[in-house]
Amino acid sequence: MRTIKTIQGVRILQKARVFSVHFTKYLEDEFLGLKEAFDFDGADTSFILDLHGFMVVLEKGDNLRDLSIVGLNRLDGGLLGSLPKFVEKVQCDQELWHKFVVI
Repeated sequence: MRTIKTIQGVRILQKARVFSVHFTKYLEDEFLGLKEAFDFDGADTSFILDLHGFMVVLEKGDNLRDLSIVGLNRLDGGLLGSLPKFVEKVQCDQELWHKFVVI
């Protein structure tokens, strides 16, 4: 599991090539979209999602029933016990991922 709170966090993932170029570009675009949605006028590097929540990238092996580190605890069923605001399937070239928005 990766938590992203700043644009620097996305750029570290890009530089380390943890994920594909397409996926990290998607994360960057999503982050900047959130910055714009929260009407933040400052520099990209001074916007911190921690004040509003944060982005989480789940990886193979993560326990979907216990994501208490991001506020989805085991007793409530983790992600599987949550009621997402929406779920979206995203495809780019041959890659496919799912976006869950939990408020």
